[in-house]
Amino acid sequence: MSVSIFPNTTTLSCKQALESALRDVDLLDDVLIVGTYKEDNSLFIVSSRLNRAQALWLAKMAELHALDND
Repeated sequence: MSVSIFPNTTTLSCKQALESALRDVDLLDDVLIVGTYKEDNSLFIVSSRLNRAQALWLAKMAELHALDND
């Protein structure tokens, strides 16, 4: 498994973040999108072809990336 490292940012809008991912859409095998609704802060999750176990694995990989101090 290879991991693409993107610079940490807190300045991208939702639209900018999704457009950034779309630039590499032909290189991606699967995606997991997690967000919250503005109105009530409820969770929004959508994925491509992933069952719940695969989505959890992908979320855990994202967690490990977020916890990495490098």
